[in-house]
Amino acid sequence: MIIKFGELENAMPNNNKITSKNIKQEKHFNIATWGTFDNLHEGHLEFLNAAKLLGNKLFVIIVPDEAVMENKGHLPLQDENLRKSNLEKLGFIDKVFIDSFDKQLESLKQINPDIFCLGHDQDTVWEARLKKCF
Repeated sequence: MIIKFGELENAMPNNNKITSKNIKQEKHFNIATWGTFDNLHEGHLEFLNAAKLLGNKLFVIIVPDEAVMENKGHLPLQDENLRKSNLEKLGFIDKVFIDSFDKQLESLKQINPDIFCLGHDQDTVWEARLKKCF
């Protein structure tokens, strides 16, 4: 299941609103998300905390530098290893990967997420490709 924050009320059957309580009742445990997460800010933290509430484990996939260039047309301000380290320092993310379609999204096979969370601004070609994986 893919959930886009800001559109949660449409993600459940019968338009039931998604809450951490009813997600956990359905035994969804592995939550995954991806992004650039360049210069972590309050919006990133709010999104990641909300995603974490949906399950027991949160996995984050960092998009590598060359893939950011391909997808956004510019390099991130921080390199992929620094972005990964910054997320790991938060302490509530269970594992951070660096991965992309070019690398066959191997991390998704390891994570096997029950729910994949997208941020409100994630609507690029990549997200359209991701939706075909679920």
